[in-house]
Amino acid sequence: MNRTRLAMATLLMVAAAPATFANTAQVNVTGTITPASCQISFANGGDFDLGEINAATLNSNENTNIQSVRTKLDVACDAPTRFALSALDINEADNTLSNSRYLLGTTTAGERMGYYAIRLWNAESAGSSLNITRSVDSGVVWSSSVAVNGNFVDRNTWQGFTASLGDSNGPGAIQQLSVDFDVRTVIYPSSGLTLRDDQAIIGSMALTVEYL
Repeated sequence: MNRTRLAMATLLMVAAAPATFANTAQVNVTGTITPASCQISFANGGDFDLGEINAATLNSNENTNIQSVRTKLDVACDAPTRFALSALDINEADNTLSNSRYLLGTTTAGERMGYYAIRLWNAESAGSSLNITRSVDSGVVWSSSVAVNGNFVDRNTWQGFTASLGDSNGPGAIQQLSVDFDVRTVIYPSSGLTLRDDQAIIGSMALTVEYL
């Protein structure tokens, strides 16, 4: 009997004890803000093949202009984004030509073969025409925007796009860019080139999206 009373007393004491709760709860709010992302693509994959050029068709004492090759350049962003395009000649260290010219490779005898230039035509975004604005100081100052009509893509220069004409406020925020990308190649006079064997024409440049 005593044991029963003791057990019942203990049970009543436990049941009567106040509940213990923490008086502080922590709430964590987490996430990541990611920058806008844009992807560059070429309709031809970025390969501009000039094919075979017969040495006999090259001018002996003056430059030879090779037929230009044109493709579509597209930039697709995941949201409206202010950006520009910068171009780098892979042979930049040896390039003393004007900023609109990119070097080709050399002959096996070490002679420079020529250069190529890039021009842009018909820029648009979602069916609306765009204009081009340029900066030579990495986006600090921008030129007044003009129509895209054969504009050169210069080295050491950022090329941006905006719907406004005559605007020096820099590129506008766009989500999609489509522009004709034209490559024109020039071969130096054949009298200064050693062409007894096949000579590979190699030009290489990097096009980069610069976020603003």
